[in-house]
Parts: sequence; C-alpha cells; structure tokens
Amino acid sequence: MNTNLQVINASAGSGKTTLLVKKYLYLILQKNNPFVFRGILAITFTNKAAQEMKQRVTEALTLIAEENYEQEQVLKDLKNELKLTHTEFTERGKLVLEAILHNYSDLAISTIDAFVYRLIKTFSKDLNLPANFEVNLNQDDVLKECIDILVEKASTNAKIAEYLTDYIKNNLEEESSWRIEKQLLKFSQILVNSESKPQLEKLTKIKFEQILVIQQACKKIVEDYYNDLNEKAKHILEFLKQNNIQVNDISGKSNSFAVALQKIINDQNILPNTIIKASTAEKLYSPSASKEIKALLEEIKNDIQAKLIDLLNFFEVRDDDFNVASTLWKNIYQTGLLGELQQTLQNQKREKNFLLISDFNALVSEALTQEDAPFIYLRTGEKFNHIFIDEFQDTSTTQWSNMLPLVENSLSDGNSVFLVGDVKQSIYRWRGSESEQLANFPNPPKSLPKHLQTEKHLQLKNFFNGLEILDTNYRSVENIVSFNNQVFELLSKKINPNFNSFFEGYIQKPNKKGKLGYLEFNILPEENYHETQLEELAKVVARKIELNNKPKDILILTRGNDVVAEITAFLTDKNIPVISSEGLLLKNSPKVCLLMALLNYQYQKGQNTQVNATLWYWVQKNNLEISFDLTDLESNHLQLIFPNQNIEKLATKSVFELLETFAFWLGFYENEDAFISAFFNTAIEYFSKHSDGYNAFADWWNDNKNKLAVETPGEANAVSVMTIHKAKGLQFDCVILPFFNFKTFGGRYTNWVELDEEKFGISNPYLPISSSNAKALNHIEEYEAEKAKNFLDALNLLYVALTRPKKELFIFTKNSKRDGSSVAYINNLLNYAIEQIEGPKAINSEKYIWGEEFEYQKDKTPELNLKTSINYTPWREKIKISTSKARFKNRAMAKGERFHEIMAHIINIESLEKISSKFNLTAAEKDKIQWVVNHPDLKPSFAPEVNVIAEIHILTPEGKKYIPDRFTTNGNETFLIDYKTGEFQKKYETQLNQYAETLQKMGFKNITKQLVFTETEDVYLVN
Repeated sequence: MNTNLQVINASAGSGKTTLLVKKYLYLILQKNNPFVFRGILAITFTNKAAQEMKQRVTEALTLIAEENYEQEQVLKDLKNELKLTHTEFTERGKLVLEAILHNYSDLAISTIDAFVYRLIKTFSKDLNLPANFEVNLNQDDVLKECIDILVEKASTNAKIAEYLTDYIKNNLEEESSWRIEKQLLKFSQILVNSESKPQLEKLTKIKFEQILVIQQACKKIVEDYYNDLNEKAKHILEFLKQNNIQVNDISGKSNSFAVALQKIINDQNILPNTIIKASTAEKLYSPSASKEIKALLEEIKNDIQAKLIDLLNFFEVRDDDFNVASTLWKNIYQTGLLGELQQTLQNQKREKNFLLISDFNALVSEALTQEDAPFIYLRTGEKFNHIFIDEFQDTSTTQWSNMLPLVENSLSDGNSVFLVGDVKQSIYRWRGSESEQLANFPNPPKSLPKHLQTEKHLQLKNFFNGLEILDTNYRSVENIVSFNNQVFELLSKKINPNFNSFFEGYIQKPNKKGKLGYLEFNILPEENYHETQLEELAKVVARKIELNNKPKDILILTRGNDVVAEITAFLTDKNIPVISSEGLLLKNSPKVCLLMALLNYQYQKGQNTQVNATLWYWVQKNNLEISFDLTDLESNHLQLIFPNQNIEKLATKSVFELLETFAFWLGFYENEDAFISAFFNTAIEYFSKHSDGYNAFADWWNDNKNKLAVETPGEANAVSVMTIHKAKGLQFDCVILPFFNFKTFGGRYTNWVELDEEKFGISNPYLPISSSNAKALNHIEEYEAEKAKNFLDALNLLYVALTRPKKELFIFTKNSKRDGSSVAYINNLLNYAIEQIEGPKAINSEKYIWGEEFEYQKDKTPELNLKTSINYTPWREKIKISTSKARFKNRAMAKGERFHEIMAHIINIESLEKISSKFNLTAAEKDKIQWVVNHPDLKPSFAPEVNVIAEIHILTPEGKKYIPDRFTTNGNETFLIDYKTGEFQKKYETQLNQYAETLQKMGFKNITKQLVFTETEDVYLVN
C-alpha cells in the first residue's frame, strides 16, 4: 500500500468506510507491535461515524483473533497484502485487540471537535484558560442569556435604554414586532461564526455613538436619493403634461415609461425596463394616438429621451449608495448592539468558566501563529505518525488550516495521510465547510487567509499523486445507479463552469447487476398540491407495507424540519408506525398543545388568542355543541366544554394537578399515547426541581418545547422520516422523496461590505449583509458566486437524497416547465431530467416508472410493536373506604389471584413439589392443582416437551393488551388456557377467541382453546 498522501473521492455507496477500516487495520497489523494504534489519528465528522469506525475496527480484529475471518473477503485480502501466514495474522490480531481493549482511551478515533478540545485542554494555561473549563454545546441558549442580560441593563444604563427604545420604535414604524429578542438572536449568530472572526473584531468595536453617525448618514443618503429621484421623475411627467400628452398616447400604454415614472414617485425604487427601452426607442407614441400627438411626440422625442437618459445616469451613479444605506438600515440597530453583546458573552464565559464549541478552532489557530506547530501537537502526549480525515469535504477552512501542520509534518517523516470525502455530498457549507478543498486539492480554497494559502499547500504538492476515485456502487441496485448517473450527468451542465469538475467524470458502476430495482416518479398538479402530496405519500407507504416491506426499512426524506413534523403527524393519524426526531417533539402533539392551552386559559382567563384558537380546534374536532364564540371566552365557559365536571375546584389545584385533571377529563389516560406519557414524565421531572408556579413553568415550556421529544428505541419497527442532512451516510431498502420542490437559491450566508468613510462617516468598518442582498448592493460578482454555490448546494442535497435507496426510489414533485429553461426550483430540474434520460417509462404525463416493484418475503418472526396504553384514574379517586361487602368481595378476588399466581409457576406435575414450600400450599390447593394438570383434556398442555409461557403480556398493533393465563406450544400445536373461579359467561369465550386470533397473527397455528372453572371443576373447549 502507498504510505504517502492518498486523497480519495468516494461517491455514495462506494465502500468508503470499508476502505478506511481496511487501511487502518493494515497500519496497525503491519508491524509486530500491538501499540501502533497509539500513533494513528482518525478524524471523522460526527460522533456516530467515530463510534461506527471504532466498532468496525474492533469487530474485524475479533474475527481475526478468533480465526473466523474466512467469510470476510476484505480481511482475506488484507492478510494477503500484509504477506502474513494464517498464524501470524491471527496472533497479531489477538495482541492488537487486547492492547486496544486494555487501553481504549488511546484509540484516537474521534470528531475533529473532540480532537481540538483535547488540544485546548493540553495548553489551556498558555491560552489563559482555567484548567477546569467546561464546554457549552447549546450556543443559542448562551446567546439568549446574553440578550436577556443586555435588556436588563436598560434599567440602569440610560444610553442602552434610549437605544433599545429607539430600536423598538423603529420596529413599530416598520410594522415589525416590538419583541426584539428573536431578531437579536438571529443576528447575533455572527458572534459564534469562527469564519468571520477578522471582520467581527472590527465590527464589535463600534460604539453607540458611531452607530448614530452611520444611522444619520444612511438616513441622509436614502432621503436625498428619494428626493432627487422623485424630482427627476416628476420633471419628466410635468413635461409630458405641459405638452398635453396622455398615458394612452405613449407606446405601451399601461406598461409605458410614463406609468413606470409614476411608480417611482410612489416610493418604489425600481429601474423598469420600459424606461431603458424608451430612452433609445425609435417611436414613443402608441399606434392608437392621433396624428397630431404622433407628430408632437416625434418633435419632442429627443428632449424626452435626454431626460430619461439623465434619470438612468442617476440610477447608475446613486443607486449603489442608496442600496448600501437602505440595506444597512434594516439591521443597523442589531449591528449597534453586537459590541455590547460580544462583551457580555465574554463576561459570561469568564464568570461561568465555559467555552463554546465555536471557540475551539479559533483558539488553536491563534496558538499556531505563536508556537511551532509540531510542538503543539506533541504536547497532547502522543506523536501521531499517520493521519486519517473522513468526510473531508465537510471540513471548514479553519479546521483544515489547523490540521495542515500536522499533515505536513507526518508526510515529511515518511508516514501516511489518508483524506477521503465526496464533493457531491458537501451539504454543510453553512457550517463553514468548503468542498473546493477536496475538488481542487491541493490548491487552497480562496476563502482561506492569504498567509495560510502558500507554504503548507505548496509542500503538499510534492506528495500529491492525484485524486483517486471510487466509482463502484455497492449500495444500490442497477436501475437506481443508472438513474442517478444520467440525472447528474445532465444536470451538471447547468452548474457554473467553475464547478463543472464536481460532477463530471464520476459515473458509477453498479456492483449489484441483474437486481434491477424500482423507480417511480410522480408529478403532482399545483392545485391542492399540499393535500394531494400527503394523501399520495400515505398510499405509497401503505402499499409498501402491504407488500411486506418492514416499516423500519422505509425512509421518507424532506428538505425542512417543519415538513418532517407534518408528515409524521399525518401518517400517525393514518395508523402507520412512524418515527422522526422532529415529529416526536412534544409541541407537535395536539393533545399536549391542548393541555397547555387549558392551563394557560385557566391562568389567563381566555385573554390569549392562541389559547382560544387551540380550544376552538378541539371543540370542532370532537363535534362538541357549544353556544358561545371561543374567540370571546369567559371563565365560566369551561363549564360548557366540561359540563359534567366541577370547574370551581380547579382554582384550588396546583399546576401539575391541573394538567392531570384536564388529561383525565379529556380521556387522554384511557388510551395514553407516547406524547402524553413523555409530557407528564417531563412535567414530573420539572416540578421535582422547581416550585409549582405557573409563570415559571410556562416560561420553561416556551424555552424548551423545541427540544423536548418522545424517546424511542433505536430498533423501533417504524417508518423513518428525516431531513436530508440527517440522512447522510444512511441507507434504506425503500426511499420516498415527497415535496421535492425546494428552491435552488435561498441560502442566507453572510457577506461583508466595507463602508466608504467619506460617505458614512466612519473609518473601515465591515458590516454584515445576507447573500440575497448582495445583488441589490451592486456586488454582482459576489452575488453571482454565491448564487452558483447555492445551486451547487441544492444539487448536492439532491445527490445525497437520491443515493440513499438500496432497492426502490419514489419521487414526488410539483408540476412545472419541463424544457430545462428554469432552474429556480429542484422540481424544475427533476421534471426536465425525467423526460430526457433513458429507462423510465411514461405511464402518462404525470407518472413514470422503471423496473418492477419489489414484493418482499414476509418475515415469519412474530414482532411485538410497542404501544403504551395506561388506564388511569387520579390517585385521589383510588382511595376508598372499605365496607364488609367490599371485604367479602376482596377475599374472593384474593383467592382467585393466588390461584393464578401459583399456576403461573406450574410447568408440569413435577413442579408441584418445588413450589409447595414456596407458596405454603394447603392440601386443598394441592388437590386442585393435581386435578388441573392430570385432567385428560388439559394434560397435553402440561406435557414435558411443551414450551410454557405463563401470563405473557401481548400488545396488539391497535394498542390492546391481552394476558392469557397459560400459553404453551410444542411447535406443531398450541394450547391456550384461561382459569375462571366463577360460573360460565359468554364474554369468557369471546375473550379467549380474541387471544387466539392475536396468536394466529403472530404465527402460531393449531390452537386449542380451553376455559377451566376451578370451583365447579369443569373444562370447556372453545370453538
């Protein structure tokens, strides 16, 4: 194997992880030294990927050590490449495995953030950091706290109070919310963006006084612009009026330059094409104008066009300043508070002794400029000889620049560096990743600071032998691979020429030839698109489950979290088992929302519009008849919603008791779902640590509802719904892509504008603007570059989505033009592609299929679907005063319960003696047990060869719970027994038939059903 620099572009499904593990195993088994692994650093992008690689390394070593690797071709190839005998190979495997397991903390396979954290911990003293600092992973919570502190300062700081007051007044004038916290939180994300640190250092030094200077400059530029623009437009219209020229006399009439001038006067800062065209037009008059007007317009045409050209010159000269001023004005108040927020953030870090994860890379970068790079890395206590970096396309420029000295040092010592990624799967640019780092390797990305673009990258060129490509797909069947090859070969032609290489030449070869696969492409009409999409999606999922797809093998992918939640809720209503992180948020449960609405109503007395709307929804959904308008609720109206309950008692209850009471009244405990269960578990945990106050609980709920979710087992047999970003690296038999009509240009990346000191009164500040405003600011080059990158991001997202399926792919798009002229939405591209590529067969203009749909073999193993159902009565209502009649009834029940418990321990007649002492059986009880186990009709159930399952809990997919008393099977026959102490009732027979029907669905056959009445000693065979 090549021990120098290897850079690999690994397309989806091409065995990247297998290659990484094989390369890693080669290095740790190459020498007869079990501790070689200590000198290898493997960097991954996520914790999950790091754990997977550790697991695969240890599992492979286990197979080698146990001499059980003959079925693994990769390990057999590894042995041959190492040129080891079987004995040498297994012996080394044993020693290395033992060394790793005994020194597991030395196994340096981790995320890059974890590695950098380790570095910072090592030289925290040099960075003036406390040795025991903590890492706060929730940056939003930290920023919210800083904003709250800033707002509180207004009570003691007149300058801040005046500034915030002006900010709020400006929002109200602009018809925005007076609650500025959300605006500040969104804007303050700049503070935790390590890629913007140089500009931030200048920006956060701007004081309030300087902001006022910029404000006044912006105000003057905007006002002067509008005044001068309006004067010029009015001057031209007045000239037309003086010559008695009407709108209908001018070419274009309602779409003429005269109408455009009026729009300008109405405060619309536009440059209509009609003005540009009119400035050079041969004729200005309408065909319907009179001869006199035509002659007049010909006579004054040069004067009109001279005035229009003057107006166009005004746009060209003044429009740039106007756009900068008006754009800055939108965020000027937030910008002015950044310095104060930055100071507050630094104070919080010092006082609470923490760092944000976004601080890590900046700190290492700073340290690298002060010390010799190899020395810094050596201080971790390890000398890393070999370097692995996975998902290289997702590494940020700062992270790569920090790793570069370590990479270069390793190569200089003759060791190996292994970089692997896929430029087509670069979907984390919003986190600072740069796919060009892989596509243009070893040339540095343009966004990298100039002092880091030269020396180290020049040294890399000496070791670089070219980009290797893994072009075989081991994941997907042939039709899926062919479809993706054709789609991206076609769509890559739409990419900006600077990025053509990202998709060109990466055609994959299918490894699973002959297993063709199935593709279904649906184009839905625009009318009722949303509702139609949900219904069609549910039909496809139901169909796949009917064709024996396990729900857990089906994946639904979307672009945004909001759609994930909606799909999850919709499929759940259709009784389709579904799981998703966003869809399982407690706030997405209508029942939880109703409980919180009732709680808020009780304390706010119907003054909250959202509360009223939630209650109104519930009333309509349950067809409750009420005689009042829920938009005007009063306190006594709860009695009308709950007519049989004592509303007055609510005033005496605590917050938790109120939630319990409302849940009981609404029947939520009769068939409690996972959301209600998780909600009350969360509430119990909250009130165990906090006082039972409404305001504090309501605030806590509002702050945390976006992350409180139902916890589910990882192996739940349910359809997965997730975003494309979360699905990266995953694979499923069947993948469904609904709502595939997202924009190809919609990112909000931060650009920086350097202000002109002469115009804005302040020297050299950089102010942030979103990429969508770059065009308006006449930064056309930056805008077009950003637009091209956005388009590439969209294609990368599409690539990740289309390469998740192993066997089947279903796509739903919205109807649109199919001629390839529009690329604004992803459905424009897909609808165009489906008609161009070979393979898919058009059923009609809205549906295409390719291949044959799979019908999977039914899984014969009975599966238990978990569904919680708790019959609940408030604990106060469980307290009863015992009476003599009740005591008599309870004795009979106790006798029956004891008999059931004893029989649950009886396997066969031999079990009697074993449990006799345990239960201290009476003679009468022994006789009764002997009668049961020796009864001729019951004897087969107590035979020695049967498998006994006593009082098993069976949960049905509908949430019902069955507990048969005795259930045995010998493989061919099944015996079902239920013990009764009273007399025969028809319902006992019905109950036993329900048990049997459920067992049949679980795969048990030839079921004998028997009712045993212990008091009368009768046995009934149930048909």
